[in-house]
Amino acid sequence: MTVDVGQFLRSINLGLDLVAPSRFAHFEPTPKSAQVIRAVAFGEPGAATMVVAAYGSGKSLAAGFACLSVSDKPDAANVLSRVIRRLEGVDAALAGRIRDRMSVGGKGLAISLEGAQADFGDALIAATSDALGNDIRRPSRLGITAVLDAVATTARARGVDRIAIVWDEFGRHLEALAAEGRAHDLAQLQQAAEWAARQEHPAVTLTVLMHQSFFHYTGSLSQAARSAWRKVEGRFEPIRFVDDSREMHRLIASVVEVARPAGPPPGEPDFHRAAERALAAGLFKSFEDAAVLAETLAAAWPVDPAALHALPGLAARVAQHERTVFSFLASADLCRPVTLKDVYDGFSASMEADVGIAGMHRRWLETESALSKAENSEEALAIASTALLSLGSSGQRLKVSREALLFAVDPWGDRGDTAATLEGLIARNLLLFRRRTDDVAVWHGTDIDLRGRLEEERVRLEANFDFISFLSKHRPPPTIRPVRYNLEYWIRRAWTGAYARASDLISAGPDHPLLRLSPGEDGRVVYALATGRAEAAAAAKAVPRLLPNDGSVVVCLCSEPLPLGELAVEIACLDRLAKDDALIASDPLAATEVGHMADAAMEALDRALERAIMPGKGQQVWLVAGKQLAATGMATLNEELSIIAEGRFSETPKIRNEMLVRRKLSRPLVNARKKVLLGILERSGDPHLGFDYSGGTPDAAIYRTALHRTGLYAKFGNEWRWAASFEIGDRGLKSVWLILEDFFFTPGTKPFRTLIDRLRSPPEGLRDGLLPVLVGAGLKAFGRAVAIRRDGAWVHDILASEVEEMCSAPDRFEAEVLNVDEPDLAAYLRELANEFGKPAPEEVDLLRHAYEALEAWKAQLPDNALVVKHPTSEVRSFQLALSMGHDPVDVLLRRLPMAANTKCPGPQTIAAVRRCRKALEAVVEGYQADAIRTVKETLTISRHANGDALERAHRWATCFSAATLPKGSVDATAKAVLSRAAAATDGRYTEASFARALSMLLIGQDFDRWTERTPAEFERRLKAAAEQIEESALSGDAPHEAVRPVLEERIGDLMAKLMRMAGKKAAAELLERVARDKEVTHGDVG
Repeated sequence: MTVDVGQFLRSINLGLDLVAPSRFAHFEPTPKSAQVIRAVAFGEPGAATMVVAAYGSGKSLAAGFACLSVSDKPDAANVLSRVIRRLEGVDAALAGRIRDRMSVGGKGLAISLEGAQADFGDALIAATSDALGNDIRRPSRLGITAVLDAVATTARARGVDRIAIVWDEFGRHLEALAAEGRAHDLAQLQQAAEWAARQEHPAVTLTVLMHQSFFHYTGSLSQAARSAWRKVEGRFEPIRFVDDSREMHRLIASVVEVARPAGPPPGEPDFHRAAERALAAGLFKSFEDAAVLAETLAAAWPVDPAALHALPGLAARVAQHERTVFSFLASADLCRPVTLKDVYDGFSASMEADVGIAGMHRRWLETESALSKAENSEEALAIASTALLSLGSSGQRLKVSREALLFAVDPWGDRGDTAATLEGLIARNLLLFRRRTDDVAVWHGTDIDLRGRLEEERVRLEANFDFISFLSKHRPPPTIRPVRYNLEYWIRRAWTGAYARASDLISAGPDHPLLRLSPGEDGRVVYALATGRAEAAAAAKAVPRLLPNDGSVVVCLCSEPLPLGELAVEIACLDRLAKDDALIASDPLAATEVGHMADAAMEALDRALERAIMPGKGQQVWLVAGKQLAATGMATLNEELSIIAEGRFSETPKIRNEMLVRRKLSRPLVNARKKVLLGILERSGDPHLGFDYSGGTPDAAIYRTALHRTGLYAKFGNEWRWAASFEIGDRGLKSVWLILEDFFFTPGTKPFRTLIDRLRSPPEGLRDGLLPVLVGAGLKAFGRAVAIRRDGAWVHDILASEVEEMCSAPDRFEAEVLNVDEPDLAAYLRELANEFGKPAPEEVDLLRHAYEALEAWKAQLPDNALVVKHPTSEVRSFQLALSMGHDPVDVLLRRLPMAANTKCPGPQTIAAVRRCRKALEAVVEGYQADAIRTVKETLTISRHANGDALERAHRWATCFSAATLPKGSVDATAKAVLSRAAAATDGRYTEASFARALSMLLIGQDFDRWTERTPAEFERRLKAAAEQIEESALSGDAPHEAVRPVLEERIGDLMAKLMRMAGKKAAAELLERVARDKEVTHGDVG
């Protein structure tokens, strides 16, 4: 038998090919395909059947032929007759039944569906309309059975006696249900199967064609969903179209015979001997005659017998990856032997990707591990042969006898000592041989029932499992942005996402924390997840009434009962298994398999989440302010959110600086903002606040975009100043400016929290990065008499860091605003500033300016000026008022009037302040006068008592010189006093500066640092220095002539004292006697 390989590689599409019967003319029936024909055409073994077969196995071809036989259209008669003749050699009874139906003119209806369908009912209506040639309407009654009844009624009216519904590529529909989290929709198929089993007029068959059983598509489903699918699968009679029958092997042989470049060499190999060995080893069970098998092996050469045996079953196992027997043969090199190692290599990628339940991935890992240790191609062939021969059709492991493996490795007996190769692999633990049962397997360590362990872990965990917290951590909810609004307003607003149980929203009502926003939040999207349709329906009724009316909260309610909780707990359990060191150590493949299971579960969770929260992907209802949004996709949701944002944040300033208008700034932008704040606070009134307008620095950019281009700070006429609210063009910025004006200008005590929350909230919604700039500008523009306190204490100096802290920690700050529109208060503050020597400009914070003037005046007072006990009570009260506290409101408006003995600030307070100021300033003048007096009295000679302190000091100093003072007789301080006295009249000093110089020398302090005790100390030290100089000059027996005035002054002082004691006569007699005594002792000293 010769066959065109291309025919088998061309796929059949029932929807497209049933209208062209000639496309089925090449169909070669087999016993297996006959089962499919019976199922589709006659409902045997049941009205609902499930055909499981690999790609390229001919299941769609067989089902298509059965559909042609049911419909029995005239244009299909020729093809039917030709195929029926072939069918007679396979199943004569079936061929006769089809021929009889054709002879009686039976009229049937073939309805074909294909692949994934979003809605079973809609797809069935459309396919029936195509088959009948006219449209039928979907019934108003809900449910798939209502649709099926409508199809049957329409067909009956057309005289149809049999309906064949064939769903090709049904596995793709199952994959879509699992991927999209719609596992529950499979219940419709169960209802359809039960309906078909009860339908008689017309008779109905329902056949689904798939590549694997339901079980293989449940890998990403939760345990509960798997159980539900098993129940649905039980409604279908299975037909496993894994065609390893004699006909399939002969068909493969025919394809190879046509495709190979040349036949086997004459006389070898010995196909008959190989056939006998194969049958003895338990292979090719559908063959009974070795001679017939030998013919098939010869036709299949150079494909090894074991490879020919394994191909159909292997293709069926991994057919979902679209690698068929015939596509493998088409790509095989038929110029050399094709072994089981070649088959393994050809299907390796598909085996690796088969990670579902009962998939081949684990077997692939085991085989790859063993192959990596193989030392030659003979060992690699033995390992691959063991792996492939042990594969069952549904995940089970088949027994591989030693003889079967020897035959698989060396079917012709020409590959050396194969037995020794096997023994070596067994000795090295690459193959495991159970001698009692004669079973060879690839060694893989310890078998672990991971599904059982997973179920045990689930039982322990799921009772207290919070899947909302799990989702929030591992799959954070998406944030939705009003894209168009953001582009128009130059901002990046976002409705942040949060998960919630629908039941929790219902029970908590409008007080649920997720339904209330904090200042600074743009909005929130709450993804309400329901565990069932009843909960979703209850939420759809209750939730709209709970939402705020301002559009701040959007709720996405998924009406599908998606298995999010089941998948989440499964992933959590797998994570715990992965961290179970004992489990992982027990099997070298356990960690890998657990990882693959976790990946599959996470993929399933992602797909289910997509249906739950992504607009347009699943059955969702988007709610806001009590109404439903038309969110058919992300683009429409973004537009709906932009409309909401326009209403919610209608007064947002449009400032074109995305680096500034954000919640958190980068470190360089924070530094740049500080520089801008410094310019605002210190250079208001200067052109461009002192910035280089065309400069490329970040601070210049902030100034240009946030202050100048917005019109907040500009040149009005000939003056650079802050704008009035009516001069601002942008509506949002004008609103912000009015808020700042009200806060900093309207009298009252106000917490900064009120201002910051107001600016961050709708309708302005300022970003934290921009806030300090505008708050600082508002303070400078409108603050005329503002006392700002932090933690209750007045902030003495408003710096850039203080402004930033007002915005970042507003609870610590408050502002007390005085009414500067009250004439008496403004005049009082201006007079007070004048009184302390710092007149106030027109545009200035009068309160702060007056207080700073007071502080500057206090700084130049002597340290003790405020503590020295003054003789007048008014000054003492003034001192007390200035020495306690640093709050300008308290000091200027309460304490000073109290010290002036008035109830409120005014002219009387100003007059009292003036008197007290002069009195305290006189303290320094008094200390200075005391010092000058001490100099006059100490550094002087009474005979020359006329003149000021400078003249007296100079005359006194002329009495002493190096000649008059013995070396080393005076210390450095005394020398310095003498030096300064000698230079007193050279023009460098005034009396005050000379006295100050001596004070700095002797005391180390200027007069403003003197206290009550300092004058006496100054006098003591100056007299001590003068006496040391004089005593030194007079210490010798013959003092210098220059010292005579000093000596005479001393004698005169002593004589005056003696005269007061003894009288003039006695004093004169004593002086004369002393002179005679000295003359006798020393001779004539004249």
